Amino acid sequence: MELGLINTQKDKISTLFFMLQLIGACHYMQAHQVIHRDLKLGNLFLDGNMNVKVGDFGLAALIKREEKEDDLWDTRLHCTQGFI
Repeated sequence: MELGLINTQKDKISTLFFMLQLIGACHYMQAHQVIHRDLKLGNLFLDGNMNVKVGDFGLAALIKREEKEDDLWDTRLHCTQGFI
């Protein structure tokens, strides 16, 4: 790739492959009530099979939902101690 442009069909397929894996990772984190809060290229890694791995959860936070009497959900952010 030159100057950040996607020139070939192979580049397009590779980009789609990595983006789908990243979207899957974000979906997984959301399903487990995790907010990464520092998602950037430097925190994405590739394993030996070229699969995307998300790392550096140092600023990550958990969302804890508590059910109240009126069936509304109270969302509270639980994060790294001393961050807020």
